[in-house]
Amino acid sequence: MKKIEGCRLTDNQHKLNPEPETWEGDGSSHALLMRDLRRIAQQRMEEAARTTADFMEVVALWDRLDANRERRERYHEVSRGDVPLEYEATQDGLIFPAPHDPMQFRAIRSGNLEDVVFDCPFEMHQLISNPDVSQAIAGLKVEHKEILFYSGLHLLSTAAIGQIRGQTQRNIRKVRATMIKKLQSRLLPVLKRRADLGLPLTTTERTFLEEHT
Repeated sequence: MKKIEGCRLTDNQHKLNPEPETWEGDGSSHALLMRDLRRIAQQRMEEAARTTADFMEVVALWDRLDANRERRERYHEVSRGDVPLEYEATQDGLIFPAPHDPMQFRAIRSGNLEDVVFDCPFEMHQLISNPDVSQAIAGLKVEHKEILFYSGLHLLSTAAIGQIRGQTQRNIRKVRATMIKKLQSRLLPVLKRRADLGLPLTTTERTFLEEHT
């Protein structure tokens, strides 16, 4: 049976300094871990809070605990900087030098050669497992494929795409809007047919179908 014999707070309820506690019941006495004592004292502080000052001290305690937790987590993290998480690359090239650590090199080292072979505007539909979407993309014009490739797969801005194609941002946005409408017009009948047959649809597909019907 657990018996708690003492756990007191200081007058200002800011410093947690509980008295030793023991476990009894099996004939032996063991001191509780300090973190358990602090947890119990923290719980008593929260339950005893009545005034605004008391609650401010509880908030300050939680802020201090969160800061300590974040500091401990940072000790075990490798700084990534602005490197995208999906690249699985470290910022300073601790494992592989930066020139040999982009996503394509990682795909080659892991044997996923399809991701590299089909990484172009004219073969990107081969990377899509959904046959309806793949066929819709394969049927686009070359200009629309390039816009989709740079904006959808590589997430380039309209300014960057405009520099590649020698066009203005306004023109790129206009072509992209046309490309999206063409894809929507091709996929809408497919989703309607699947819905009529009672086939399962994803949440995104259901939302798209509701908005365009």
